[in-house]
Amino acid sequence: MDSSPIRVLVVDDSAFMRKVIGNMLSSDSRISVVAAARNGDEALAQVKALKPDVMTLDIEMPGMNGLDVLRHVMEEMPLPVIMVSSLTEEGALQTLTALDLGAVDYIPKHLQGSAINIVTIQRDLIEKVVMASQMRPKLAQLARRTSTGRPVSSNVNLMGNSGRGYKIVAIGCSTGGPKGVIQNHRNALNNTLHYTNSFHLCADDRLTHLHSSSYSTGVTETLMALLNGATLCPFSVQEEGLNGLADWLNDEAVTIFNWMPTPFRHFIGTLSGRETF
Repeated sequence: MDSSPIRVLVVDDSAFMRKVIGNMLSSDSRISVVAAARNGDEALAQVKALKPDVMTLDIEMPGMNGLDVLRHVMEEMPLPVIMVSSLTEEGALQTLTALDLGAVDYIPKHLQGSAINIVTIQRDLIEKVVMASQMRPKLAQLARRTSTGRPVSSNVNLMGNSGRGYKIVAIGCSTGGPKGVIQNHRNALNNTLHYTNSFHLCADDRLTHLHSSSYSTGVTETLMALLNGATLCPFSVQEEGLNGLADWLNDEAVTIFNWMPTPFRHFIGTLSGRETF
């Protein structure tokens, strides 16, 4: 087992917050804070130079804000990112946007009047950084899978349970191609096979499509539906909000609800307890 400490980059425009977050993380022997950045440009430069295992990222910063930094990082040099901001409160639009862009989790700064009670997040922050560090190899696979030579399993059923064939449009790129094409075909098919077997998908199923189509999970959901003859049901949380999601699930007769844990917890918080699905 690798005993090297988890290398963390702290990004916040407040010198006080950089110091506090750095001290909290450094209190755990498993973590080493390798650098701190005060704005988006510094953050991107530090990521390229130091290649940290995990980055904590504020949203409100002068110039390039945290969401812009996150977008650049996930497109160019994917690594686990935890959002740490007063804006990432439960249910906030920025939280959902950050998670959709690829952040692995978030933790809010707790405010009491004008005093920052940031110490209360120390335990949660350390635990989330440790968990996030375990995702680094999975993110790196997005860039490496095409060169491994691992065959795609032959068990993927391209005909679907209905016995009909389906036409699939596959988009790829060579060196110098669009950076947005980060989900290679082999990785997408392997993920699709895993979810198909886990959910026992069939042509009668109706799947939620809550992730962006440019996000890897959104690509997998699309393939899950196409390759199994199932129905894909899109819903925009940013446009429609969480409050209407429960009624929509019933109206669409959804059978497979696939979402990330943090926004799912937000959704549960909107329920009255009288709903039936």
